[in-house]
Amino acid sequence: MLAAAVGLRILAMGLVPLIPEEAYYWMYAQHPSLSYYDHPPMVAWVIWLGTAIFGNNEFGVRVVGHLLMIGASLLLYQFGRMWFGRTAGLLSAVMLHVLPLYFGVGLTTTMDSALLFFWAMCLVGVSQALRREQAWGWYLAGFALGAAILSKYTGIFLATGTVLVVVAHPPYRRHLLTVHPYLAVLLAAAIFSPVVIWNANHHWASFRFQFVDRFAGKTPIRVHFILTFIIYQVIALTPLALWGCITLFARVARSRRRLFTPRWLIAICFSLPLLLVMAYSSLRHEIHINWTLPLFLSLFPALSHQFIARLRALRTPIKRQRWARGFAWTAMGCVALNAGFVLYLLTLQPRLQWIPAFGPWRELAGIVQQYEERLEHESGREPLIVGLGKCRLASVLAFYRMPLEKSADASQYTTSQWVLGGSGLGYEYWSDRNHWRGQNCIYVVDDADHQILPETEPLFDSVTLVNDPRLTALGRRDYRIAICRGLRNN
Repeated sequence: MLAAAVGLRILAMGLVPLIPEEAYYWMYAQHPSLSYYDHPPMVAWVIWLGTAIFGNNEFGVRVVGHLLMIGASLLLYQFGRMWFGRTAGLLSAVMLHVLPLYFGVGLTTTMDSALLFFWAMCLVGVSQALRREQAWGWYLAGFALGAAILSKYTGIFLATGTVLVVVAHPPYRRHLLTVHPYLAVLLAAAIFSPVVIWNANHHWASFRFQFVDRFAGKTPIRVHFILTFIIYQVIALTPLALWGCITLFARVARSRRRLFTPRWLIAICFSLPLLLVMAYSSLRHEIHINWTLPLFLSLFPALSHQFIARLRALRTPIKRQRWARGFAWTAMGCVALNAGFVLYLLTLQPRLQWIPAFGPWRELAGIVQQYEERLEHESGREPLIVGLGKCRLASVLAFYRMPLEKSADASQYTTSQWVLGGSGLGYEYWSDRNHWRGQNCIYVVDDADHQILPETEPLFDSVTLVNDPRLTALGRRDYRIAICRGLRNN
């Protein structure tokens, strides 16, 4: 199963188009910075490394994230082996590649692959320090904590889990009398310092966006948010593994002795805090499907151990076979789902376009580039490509125009709708609207209901809508292009 997962991802990494989020994070890498408006910088470094070696292509964007997921499975095996035995560790490592959402994390490069890798590294470091009494484990955990928060702000829950484990288990409290945990915290803070420096120089914009603006206002409790959150957990774990988590929490809660046993304690403390925060947030806010993925890492070995213990407790082969059947069918179903998804992306998606995220970006960029070259030849200046929305369309246009653009860097001449008004996330920090005054633009829209002329005519000297049948043939979305000449001061 592990070989199948790795093989499928390698097959798809270089052939499946980037999703807009990947292209947006690739734009991070084209604009080096200590941090970024909506996320810390680790994903930019991951993509920069891959593209520096393999070039600005899909494989280069994704390869390091794929390797990080393989590394995360090795670390999770080590963590599981230390607390629950070799077999439980091995099953945990396989789960990280077989469960469809985790398989998807290794296929597309977002912040999650790095977060899962450093989350697992921190689990190993804390385990080395507490279980094996090795001081270097604290420094490994401190490094991983800092790198995890550099990947995604939810990495801070690793610190929460560590504190809970040390405080809850009396023999571990003596570590608080040594210098190592505190030096590890200083190491984590030093690693995270680029984000603090960037925020201090940009009016704390990223912190305000993630922790204040996102949850601002009194929103009433919404049942569909709660139901969506529950459904997401079923999808993330499969019904069998989610039921295993529920029974695990129930068994631990019923037994105080089990609750304060170190291996069960570490599994709970590194999962329950983030789960509770996300569950509470889901009462009033939308929680994305990938936000809870790291919390299950410490539970996977415990779930595997619980399954193995139950299997060994059954006395007859027939009973064991019946018990294992649900696990086997779930595993094979996940592998089949992963394989089917990859085969669909490679064969049917280009024609059917059922998943908009894997759109006809290369074809669209080719059409846009033709109009860009005509406008550049007419005016003698490089025009600006503007994509509708905050970041998605602009990012894929920049990425897929990169090999077509011979006279300029496409990432520097592509931006999102913010330049015409509205929000543009990180794009607002990468260029100044005043720089483009008087410039010609090509406005690309992927929304059938969007009114181009009322929006653009007050901003430009002239606007011409393009009638190109190739745009209609691209797929389900209504792609349109407008040639806009002379961006005005207002």
